[in-house]
Amino acid sequence: MKQTILAALAIGLAVCLAISLWRKSATAPPVPHPNNLPNTVAAAHTGVVTAYAETAPPRRPLGATKTLPVAAADGMATNAPPAAPVEDKFQLLRDLRAWATRDPQAALAAALKLPAGDERNQGLEAVCFGLAQNDPADAVKLAQKLNLNANSDGAMQNLMQQWASADASSALTWTLAQPAGDERDALVDRVAFIMSQTDPSDAANVVINDMPPGSAQDQAVMSVLHQWALQDVIGAADWVATFPPGSLRDRALSELEDIEHYQQAMQAAH
Repeated sequence: MKQTILAALAIGLAVCLAISLWRKSATAPPVPHPNNLPNTVAAAHTGVVTAYAETAPPRRPLGATKTLPVAAADGMATNAPPAAPVEDKFQLLRDLRAWATRDPQAALAAALKLPAGDERNQGLEAVCFGLAQNDPADAVKLAQKLNLNANSDGAMQNLMQQWASADASSALTWTLAQPAGDERDALVDRVAFIMSQTDPSDAANVVINDMPPGSAQDQAVMSVLHQWALQDVIGAADWVATFPPGSLRDRALSELEDIEHYQQAMQAAH
């Protein structure tokens, strides 16, 4: 009898516990679906999306790319590369430069079709640099004909330096035949700099005898002196000893002192 009562009590407790659990689950709030979020949360989500849409960079439409202008459109350049999509002006300039190494006339014709202004000037400069890889002398003469010295910062001097590296004698002869002036002095400076790397004494004679006194000559003298002192500091010092007293001589002596200290430090390090 006692066991029967205990079993009945256990069954009763189990039933009560089950009823209690069922009632709690029936009254719990449902998990909201993303589409049924409260208005405040939905508004915050919309604000984030709107802010991204306003600040994100626009996407380039399909097909909205530049193409390299080709002279073949006028019946020119039979060996021109096929026009390829170009994403920016730098790729365009690289293409023109590479094209000029193979067919400078066609590349030049293409560059001349670019809009007048910086874009065309940069295209013409790229053609000249491409041509310089095979014929720097012609590249300098073409740049002069295109008046790049007036429209480009340092293009002529850079091309002249390439010519002097290939043939300093002919580059100097051509440069000295140009009309006197700032442009000529800048070119002489570049030729002398290249010469000073192998024959600083000749380069020193060029900047002293073929450039007029002034800031351009002073700069050329310092450039040659630096190269000379790196190779032969005693020979460079003998040259400086011929300078008349003044600011240029003082600068030169200071340059020699700096180079001597540098060389001594390098020797001590080894």
